[in-house]
Amino acid sequence: MRRAYGAWATACAAVLLLAGCGTKSGGGDGKPPEQAPALTEEQARAALPDGAAMPGWKATLEPTATAMNDLYKSEACPTNGNQGCDDARFYGVSTFRRADGKAGADFRLVAYGSEKAAEAAYDTLWRLYAPKVGPTARKVDLGGPGDRGDAVLGTYGYEGGPGAVAQVRVGTALLWVEATGAREGDLDAALVKDLASRFGERAREAAG
Repeated sequence: MRRAYGAWATACAAVLLLAGCGTKSGGGDGKPPEQAPALTEEQARAALPDGAAMPGWKATLEPTATAMNDLYKSEACPTNGNQGCDDARFYGVSTFRRADGKAGADFRLVAYGSEKAAEAAYDTLWRLYAPKVGPTARKVDLGGPGDRGDAVLGTYGYEGGPGAVAQVRVGTALLWVEATGAREGDLDAALVKDLASRFGERAREAAG
């Protein structure tokens, strides 16, 4: 599996509007904001897109999630002593090819033990993944499928075909989408946004 190199720019705008950033209110009664729960292994698996969530695409790897270990840390957090994987509990992946053969999409997830751990890993992993889509990549506005996110669209790999990476935080999980196309026109910002939105929605539903 190719590494998914993560995603979609700007922490939620000025003053962190609660509705827009997904921050949960304490209700104005002085209580701290409610924190999102850590995902179970089954919830992590359910968060990954499957065939039902991807009409017009064929699964090349069905959703799989397992306990985080040293091997998966080397995949998700390959530098500086696996920096970015502190309190990482589960690792998951699913991959698809579009029916016309012109695009591929890899989905990856790391489920952390807390929102704090997921947020602490966010910038570290985004700095690692974003440059992999080429020096002329442009930002893509994902429209907010999670609590925070970034995406870039540019070129991928030695052949220079179109490629994109999106990284989204939904509660205690970080999600990545890596999308590639064979040639110019096979991949655009609308498709990147659509794939990230599907993943973010599934992660919300899985968390309950």
